[in-house]
Amino acid sequence: MSTPLSLASLFTIEAKGYEHISFDKGDATMVTLLVFGICAGIVLASLYTLYQRSVPGRLVRALLSAAALSPDTAKTLAEIGCDGNCLLRFELRHNAVLQKTVQKVEGEGCDTRYYIPEELKYRAKGRFEKKGNGPLQFIVTAILSFGLGLLIIKLIPFVLSMIDAVL
Repeated sequence: MSTPLSLASLFTIEAKGYEHISFDKGDATMVTLLVFGICAGIVLASLYTLYQRSVPGRLVRALLSAAALSPDTAKTLAEIGCDGNCLLRFELRHNAVLQKTVQKVEGEGCDTRYYIPEELKYRAKGRFEKKGNGPLQFIVTAILSFGLGLLIIKLIPFVLSMIDAVL
C-alpha cells in the first residue's frame, strides 16, 4: 500500500544514507532553503525590473516625448501626467541614476519643473526605454522559478546517488 503524496513532501529533500556522502536532515533543510532562496531572488529581480520599467522609466519617457530638453522647455510633473505618484517623488529624491539624468528647475512655490539635458537625451532613451519585464513576464518568471525549484529539489537525491555511486 503506497503512502499518499502530501504537499509538504513536494518541498522537502529526502535525507537518506549514502555510502560515501554525508547528507543528513539538517543538510537537506539547508539545501531546500538555499534552492528556494535563489528562486525567490530571481522573482525579486524580475519584480525590480518591472518596477524600474514602470516608475522612473515612465518619467523619462514622458519628458522625452514632451521634448523637455532644456530649462526653458522643462515641464512640471502635472504637465507630463506624472503628478500624484509618491513612488516617483521618492525616486527623484533617492535614485542616483535618475538624479543624474533628470535635472530640475526650481520655480515659484511648488512648481518644480524637470528636463533632460540635450546631451543626455540618447543615453536616457537607451537606459529607460520600454524593456524588461511586463506583468505577464513577471508572472511567468515566478511560476517557472517555483517549478524549477521543485524540480531541483526532486533531482538532488538522484544526483547525490549518482555521485555516491561514482565515489
